Amino acid sequence: YPDVILYFQRSCDVAAEDVQGFWVRLRCPRDQRAGLYRGTVSVSGDGWRKDFPLSVRVYDFEVPKASPLPLAVTFEPQPFSQEVVCTKADLANADRLRADPQSPINAWLRHESEWGEFLADHYITMDNLYHRRTNLHWKVLLRLKEQGRLGLFNLGAWHHPPNLKPETCEKWKREHLPRFDAVYNKAKDYGLLGHAYIYGCDECGAESFPAIAYAAGVLKARYPDIPLLTTSFDYAYGTKGSALATIDWFTPDIERFPKYAANIPAARAAGHQVWWYTACVPLPPFASMHVEDSAIEHRLLMGAQVAKERPDGFLYYQFSIWNSARPISGSSPFTDWNPRSWTTYHGDGSWFCCGPDGIPCGTIRSENFRDGLEDYAYVLEYERRTGERCEVPAEVCAGMTEFTDDPSVYYKWRDVLAEAIEKSGTK
Repeated sequence: YPDVILYFQRSCDVAAEDVQGFWVRLRCPRDQRAGLYRGTVSVSGDGWRKDFPLSVRVYDFEVPKASPLPLAVTFEPQPFSQEVVCTKADLANADRLRADPQSPINAWLRHESEWGEFLADHYITMDNLYHRRTNLHWKVLLRLKEQGRLGLFNLGAWHHPPNLKPETCEKWKREHLPRFDAVYNKAKDYGLLGHAYIYGCDECGAESFPAIAYAAGVLKARYPDIPLLTTSFDYAYGTKGSALATIDWFTPDIERFPKYAANIPAARAAGHQVWWYTACVPLPPFASMHVEDSAIEHRLLMGAQVAKERPDGFLYYQFSIWNSARPISGSSPFTDWNPRSWTTYHGDGSWFCCGPDGIPCGTIRSENFRDGLEDYAYVLEYERRTGERCEVPAEVCAGMTEFTDDPSVYYKWRDVLAEAIEKSGTK
């Protein structure tokens, strides 16, 4: 499936009888005057040229510089190496890639600042849900703050102690608190604490809740101004006598979010947030982010479905599980980039690719992810100006498994919304 967008290419060879798609990306300056602009896209080859008319409507309002929906994500290029599901060949390949300075998982670091800017263009802050280090990507974070494009970032990952024996709890504190103290203090010195959260206890069940409650209580007492985020399976979201009342932000997957929606108002009234996430599952008929999914699903998941269901944020576990031996290069529109992220999934955990020498390359999925968030920004701007809730038409999205696959229907909703924003007359 064609997915990677080769931004670095300005020309390529296309064989006779092949049909080759090209991606045209337009950037509107923030001070561009509203109006309809017309131009031409020219495609030429040996002895021929074809011109295509292009028109761009610029509306009289701006989308935000940073994501309109809080995000907690991971961009930390790594190979597939989860031992519980890996084959011996997978693990051997992971070892080779880690040791090879020319592999994509190492080459990207030569362009760390460029990657930081590129991800921010997609509303993504360079972050890692699972890191246990003290040296974050501070230069990138500070640059994004200066630009007004900084989103959320994780101070570090934690897991609950294996039991609640006093000696086990003391050991847990010795292992975790010095690391968190160091990162917290540095973020405070940089003036970044307002963008920080702490993530822990990935997809834990009820049997772990007492130990999670203990650890969360320790962290909350020590860092009271930092939200605690989890994907643990507490669908009371810290209410109804839940042991996890100390957790601030809960994150069910997109299938369970509507299933337990009745519990959300009480959770929010108690000061909690309820986000959502997707990963390898759920599969169709839910919208998702796999290579095989229709591209409209990626946009709709972050746009119309967010507007309809109103999660407080979106979590995604990894953007950069890379199993290829070398970055993409050359002038061919065909690549040998491996779209398999882990087991038999394609694109799950991998929305970006590595270009020549480690430079950034996006995908059709990452472009639609960003466009969906811009659609949600339209919704929020409409509501800010009118004071009315923006309802999503049923023909666009009737629910988590009922939505249009027709781009013209989706564009009509978005354009009508944009015109309503302009006609509101307030700014």
